[in-house]
Amino acid sequence: MREPESSEIAGERVHCAALRMALPVALMLLVVKLLKVWMSLVVFQRWPGYGGEWILRVVTGSVTFRFFLLALGVYWPWKRIAPPRWRWLFPLPAALLLLAVKIGSALVRGTPPGLSHLIATWTGEIHFLAATFARDAGFVCLYFCLIHLALLAAGRAFQGHARALFMGFTVSLLLLAGADLGYFIRTGQNGTSQAMFFLLKNVRSLAPLVAGEFSTSSVAALCSGPLLFFVSWRYLKLHPPRLAERWRRLVILVPMAAGLFLLSPFAPTLENPKYGRFSRDVFDGMVRDVVADPCFEADKSAREELASTGRPSWESSSLRLAGAGKDLPNVVIVMVESLRARSTSLHNPALGTTPFLVELSRHAAVVERMHAVIPRTSSAWIGILYGMYPISDIAAQAWVTRQYADPRPKSLPELLKPYGYASAFFLATHLEIDNERDIVANLRFDTVRSEEDFRREGAVRVNTMGVADDVMLKPIGEWVAGQRAAKRPFLLTVMTNVGHAPYQPPPSWRRRILASGGNQLLNDSLNCVSYSDDFLRRLFPIVAGGGLADSTIFVVLGDHGQGFGEHQSYGMRTLHEECLHIPTVIYAPRFKEHPVVVRGPRQQIDLLPTLADLMGLRLEGGRLPGVSLLREQAEERPLYFMGSIDDSFLALTRGSRKWIYHFDRTPVEAYDLATDPGEQHPAYRDGGDPAVRGAVRDMTLWRERSRLSLIAAPPRR
Repeated sequence: MREPESSEIAGERVHCAALRMALPVALMLLVVKLLKVWMSLVVFQRWPGYGGEWILRVVTGSVTFRFFLLALGVYWPWKRIAPPRWRWLFPLPAALLLLAVKIGSALVRGTPPGLSHLIATWTGEIHFLAATFARDAGFVCLYFCLIHLALLAAGRAFQGHARALFMGFTVSLLLLAGADLGYFIRTGQNGTSQAMFFLLKNVRSLAPLVAGEFSTSSVAALCSGPLLFFVSWRYLKLHPPRLAERWRRLVILVPMAAGLFLLSPFAPTLENPKYGRFSRDVFDGMVRDVVADPCFEADKSAREELASTGRPSWESSSLRLAGAGKDLPNVVIVMVESLRARSTSLHNPALGTTPFLVELSRHAAVVERMHAVIPRTSSAWIGILYGMYPISDIAAQAWVTRQYADPRPKSLPELLKPYGYASAFFLATHLEIDNERDIVANLRFDTVRSEEDFRREGAVRVNTMGVADDVMLKPIGEWVAGQRAAKRPFLLTVMTNVGHAPYQPPPSWRRRILASGGNQLLNDSLNCVSYSDDFLRRLFPIVAGGGLADSTIFVVLGDHGQGFGEHQSYGMRTLHEECLHIPTVIYAPRFKEHPVVVRGPRQQIDLLPTLADLMGLRLEGGRLPGVSLLREQAEERPLYFMGSIDDSFLALTRGSRKWIYHFDRTPVEAYDLATDPGEQHPAYRDGGDPAVRGAVRDMTLWRERSRLSLIAAPPRR
């Protein structure tokens, strides 16, 4: 039964109502931060003994944890023997007991007590914990003060409304913290405001994809906030805190002073940049994402550059193909879902996952270091079929809307149409995620057939994204036969599906144990890779058989890679090599007897110029960022990368150096790929490093130039 309102929030009881809403936030932030630290230092790092023995490591290695256990043990007897006014001093006997145990054990072993080492270790751990939780504690203190002052200012007449408002806001904060924890559990990365906004904006189209990635831990993370709210509210209702009259004036002053200090530059900080991300609390980080714009100067420079020259850095609105155009080959481009280089036999021969690709490579060009620009399927379509740098999802939404009314970049189907090419795009996936349907429509293929078409014909989904790839074989064969009968050259683009999470090949596919170390997700993915290779084996004679082999360019490449825990992340949410490095094989008549290996740093944007070279045509009238794979490439060529969500990540490689930029949320990661090709030993750098400053400026300037190049008007003549 609800108590009278005055007993909860009127007069001296206002602090109790404020505490009921601030306490669950404090507990939630504590749980979130502890789990993040534990997962980062224990689970993600795969410490020796992971699987249960990590408990022994923490207990025996952490002075603070031993003190915490002793304090719990001392509290109850201390509560019985100490006067009420001294009960809060129970940590003191726990500390003395800890020192006594240390000295006693040293005397038994006949070794020096090592008290200086104990004190130094303990001091370091306390500083780490203080710096880790300072901002969380500061936020909770100020939130408590805000609620308290708002309830007092509302007066008795409006306190009920104010309380209801703050209750709803508190539950929203708890859900946000739970979502951030769930995102961290899945990806190893802190959530960002842009990621949250993007999810909310596209909740309908992304719902099946998000649901497919939900796990028990994700559900627990989301539910933990409301559960803590209910438990703490109920407890404080049954056991309301009692404050002596002399302390009531300090209810606001102490938390406010503590909050201001803990959020000030004078609060403890972590000097080691590797752990700097632990210092930020969930809400502080997301507010900074919204308020701060670390790319302001670079964006301004790119816009001024466009205004002064009238030409974007790259443009293809006036692009055209030129050349004789006789005996032009058919072009087939197959983009394999989530195919990373290290999961293929081309780059990891011991796996045996892609025997067909290995066989094809003996009559083809193999690109040794091909990379995606953005680890996102629709971004691969832009990079490969437009030859332009793709942009993040949110920016791409604005671009495709404008592209409908006023087309700017020219796609490969448009460039080939004057030469009489028929074009088709076959996708085993649906087009309901984000803006994929609009992107495909703007590519202007003559024929588009996707998962919706195949399901109407009786095909069954194998995952949340679409149907089995082999469903496309028959309709592709029929389409190719039609073009052959009409004696028309054709451009055929194929997008597979089975490699997508949750990595489930059709039930009829025979699974094998392909991954060592018990990584089940990786093993599932490798089985999908094996299935995709078999699909390619069956597709090749359909599109290049019957005498077409000598007049067909057959390209196979991944749309992006995939992470399986190499860098605390699963999926395609980082800009490390496992998400960017993709296999690429180009079968063409000129390579049939003389296969080649294409070396040097390469990207998906290089494919369109390469196809023009292989067809004996020239690109005129525009400026693309890519370079033909048939041409030598300097090792110092810069390669730029971007996360699919706005303001998530940028990366740059130049020679053997690589930088990953987190938009000032954490220090820049710097790698030397010559000595650390697996990117396992980052050097963390702040903005004071001249090399880092230059790399960050180059990355942010490239990002805005890429956006402007897609949306800018055609250059002035």
